Amino acid sequence: MKGICFIPPLHRRTSDRVKTQTRRIVEVPQKYKETLPGITALYSDEECKRIGELLFTDGKHLSSDAAKPNYKVGDILFLKEPVSVQRITDNAYHLHYKYSISSKHYKRYVDFTNKSNFITRKTIDSLMLQLQKSKSGWTNKLFLHSSVARLFIRITGVRAEHLQDISEEDCYKEGIERREMDLKDSTKGFRYLNDLSEQLFDTPVEAYADLINRINGKGTWESNPFVWVYDYELTDNPNKVKPCV
Repeated sequence: MKGICFIPPLHRRTSDRVKTQTRRIVEVPQKYKETLPGITALYSDEECKRIGELLFTDGKHLSSDAAKPNYKVGDILFLKEPVSVQRITDNAYHLHYKYSISSKHYKRYVDFTNKSNFITRKTIDSLMLQLQKSKSGWTNKLFLHSSVARLFIRITGVRAEHLQDISEEDCYKEGIERREMDLKDSTKGFRYLNDLSEQLFDTPVEAYADLINRINGKGTWESNPFVWVYDYELTDNPNKVKPCV
């Protein structure tokens, strides 16, 4: 099973079912990188559009190279996050999860005498080894095993577009918050906030542009790259049905 990472505030917004969409920059074929931004991308036909492929062109010649999304509709992904392990007995452990959900921290009881448990000793040993090398007291979330994960999402839609094509509606799906404000002329209006800035913005798009620059680096919004747009929803833990080994 594949995993996906969010920064802590957007991890929480996903768990609260506020954030239901994410954008990931399209990996452009190496031989085209030197000629950007002259290279554009397009759907060559309805079949490519359906499966979410992008074909690259310089305006004169169509490339045979296709960029494909990492996830497809129906995929179930687990959310990666740092964890810590507390040994209780030889057969029992507490897993502590760093990211809070609904302002609460979460811990999970693992008992190896329980046959329904689907976290293996090998996985716990691997976590303990990581913690021995960790200075923070937490594991690196990139190496989280799916059996340890507590949150899962199902991909419900995939498409490609330029980053700056994002709509106001999609900004809300990306986690931008709308706040009602008292304006100077005593009328009511709205300002917009993202989770990485205390600044309020005049439009949800401006708030999202600031957010993506903080996540992916300064100038990301201005460069207007192609992105995969993934719609998703929270789903049940598939491990309850089919244990991970």
